[in-house]
Amino acid sequence: MNANFNIVVIKLGSSILPDITAIPNAIHEVYQYYSAGNKVVVVISAMGKTTDKLIDFSQQVLDDPYAIPQPQALAELLATGEIAAAALFTLALDRAGIPAYKLDHKYLQTEGSLLDSEPQTLQKKLILNLFKQYSVLVIPGFIGENQQGSLALLGRGGSDFSAVFIAHSLNAKQCIIYKDTNGIFNQDPNIDKLGALPYQTITYNDCLQIAYPVIQRKAVKFAKAKQFSFIVKTLASKQGTTVGAPHSVLGINKNVRKLKIIVLGLGTVGFGVYQHLSANENLFEIVGIGIQDKIKHEHLRISKNIISTNLTEIITRECDVVIELLGGIEPSKHLITQALLQGRQVITANKALIAQHGLYLSQIAAYSKVNLLFSSAVAGSLPIIETVQRFKKNPIEYSIQSITGILNGTSNFILDRIRAGEGYDEAIKSAQIAGFSEADPSLDLDGTDALHKIIILARLAFNQEALNITIEGIQNINADYVRNEAKKNHFVRLVASCELKNNVCHASIKLCSLSNKHPLAHIPEANNAVLIRLTNGEMIELHGKGAGRWPTAEAVFADLLHLFHNSQKEIIKQTQPDQSLQQETRGVSYESLDAINSF
Repeated sequence: MNANFNIVVIKLGSSILPDITAIPNAIHEVYQYYSAGNKVVVVISAMGKTTDKLIDFSQQVLDDPYAIPQPQALAELLATGEIAAAALFTLALDRAGIPAYKLDHKYLQTEGSLLDSEPQTLQKKLILNLFKQYSVLVIPGFIGENQQGSLALLGRGGSDFSAVFIAHSLNAKQCIIYKDTNGIFNQDPNIDKLGALPYQTITYNDCLQIAYPVIQRKAVKFAKAKQFSFIVKTLASKQGTTVGAPHSVLGINKNVRKLKIIVLGLGTVGFGVYQHLSANENLFEIVGIGIQDKIKHEHLRISKNIISTNLTEIITRECDVVIELLGGIEPSKHLITQALLQGRQVITANKALIAQHGLYLSQIAAYSKVNLLFSSAVAGSLPIIETVQRFKKNPIEYSIQSITGILNGTSNFILDRIRAGEGYDEAIKSAQIAGFSEADPSLDLDGTDALHKIIILARLAFNQEALNITIEGIQNINADYVRNEAKKNHFVRLVASCELKNNVCHASIKLCSLSNKHPLAHIPEANNAVLIRLTNGEMIELHGKGAGRWPTAEAVFADLLHLFHNSQKEIIKQTQPDQSLQQETRGVSYESLDAINSF
């Protein structure tokens, strides 16, 4: 435990990020750790063959096969690949609504030659302080700064070393190195897919003998010296190889069973989810897309066999998971009910439906022994629901006293614009132009949207319905009042809250003037924020983008990956490994990486 939170360090190599189209799938992986309440350090390698291309450029400039490149210039040239990848990944995290910050190379002090240094010290205090504001820190791999202040590299594959060194220095809960093969294998799985078997665990010594170039040797030697274990695996997998175990043990090469998916709704969020599904055809098969307006979606050119306005027919198709993104009460309630009764898993982002009928639908899901997941129904990719559920798992140690927050980004955006001098109607138009408000913003303005969200949170936190409810919106806001409060250095916010008093759940949506020092005062524009107060006095604070295509689609997809992982666990249970393989053994493992020579 570090400063009241767990840290997970993950390394994303060039095989995981061959180009920018691969970034969203890596974002999904980061979100899994983030939504589980961890702080995440992401160590990024240059994408694809960027480093090789940069080396070729340097050789072209020198135009002499025997010339020795100037070390500092070459180091700075090669570092641009990692720096660019880290910057692009940070931009993608922000798009997904995940609070992230990119660090530069000066966080890590090195010793040795400029092209083959070793890490010596880490600016640990800097990183821990940044974690007070950000959930994810992105670090360009294999780069540091030497004692003379020059940029230095950790050698080929040095991002592995960066990740292991950082994880050990921060006393991380986990260190995961992602590769394009699911762990370390006894032989090249790209050559013999059937005969190659993954190691469940492997000793340091065996890893040093067989795992290069999958894992940099210096990284393994450091881990061995510190007796620090790490995991090697691929994206969307719960398995992998644990490096640093007492014995090397082979496992099984399991087959992945695709989940068949029906998507209801192809609007802003629905299309984002569709794109995520299309990028993961190895995991999911779309068997139906239900829409209400055929003309609106004709330009997408989706197969007529998949897309249909006949929702009644779509919902009867054989599938594993139904994702409902239509919105509104009907026909969503009827379709979800039918899906649950048919034994389908269901995911929805429909906050109005869950607020009004969530208890009823959850009872049907329990009866049918399936899941009804709705993590995206409150605040998009901000993991509020996951956090509340996590604390509810141990009510003796962690008891929630109250939840307070800004849960409607549209109203917050409008209040900020009024504070800046815009009129009420002008501020609404600004919200619509920016894409934060619907053509009819009434549910945002009168507090209904925020009320739906706080009702859901109250139900999860206190296991009962909110009975005492008060609601106030911004539809009658006085612009002069907002600006006068600004002169006092106060911020007018629409605050949602719920708490348990005398075993009765109270909920409210009301306008509040917050002092400059209040943690909700400075939440900007369309962002959301929540304060969860525990009975022991501890305060949990979450903030970030709460709406939009990509944050909400990220939360929906996270629920889907949760179901996928559970489905694969069932396959593993049904497939017992050959006991003859449960012994210490050695082999060879490869990664799809052409350039493995040192500089």
